[in-house]
Amino acid sequence: MSGKTIIESGMDFSGHPPEDFWYIEKSNCYRKKGVQIAEFILIIHQQNREPFVCAVEAKTGSPRPENKTDFDEFIGKVCAKLTNAMMLVVAACLGRHPNCASELPSSFKALDLAKADFRLILVLKGDPNPWPEAWLPDIKDALASKFKPLVNTWQLSPMAVQVLNEPLAKAHGLILDNLKDITPF
Repeated sequence: MSGKTIIESGMDFSGHPPEDFWYIEKSNCYRKKGVQIAEFILIIHQQNREPFVCAVEAKTGSPRPENKTDFDEFIGKVCAKLTNAMMLVVAACLGRHPNCASELPSSFKALDLAKADFRLILVLKGDPNPWPEAWLPDIKDALASKFKPLVNTWQLSPMAVQVLNEPLAKAHGLILDNLKDITPF
């Protein structure tokens, strides 16, 4: 398991195997690009399935959809960060950034990009805490709409865009609280 402590937006994402976890936001590969980027990339292996490459952005909360200007700006920023993270990880895996090779974890180097599936995930901590599940669908719908061209051109799964609160992130294994009962994406 990873020895690094990964705290983002008040949530602890520590404990993932280092070969499957790339803290892209803190990487030298990212810092030289000058673009907004998600927190981290995680490869999740599941029995009898191709791995999921998860780009994860963590936030303490989100504007409500009724506040259209702030909400649209929030969705746009999250979309840009997750898209840039996905593009940078693919480019790094393809060797387009030779300076990234030394920090790219081993599972990423062995990744079969033709078969891997991608997840673009926003995790909300919540204020109130936890972020109410009833508020997640509006955010997911807005993100899914914004991501539709990317999902279609890359032929990603209909499950590619996910919005989770902290308890759901734990249930899906992004936050390692209880590894016994992980629900696959």
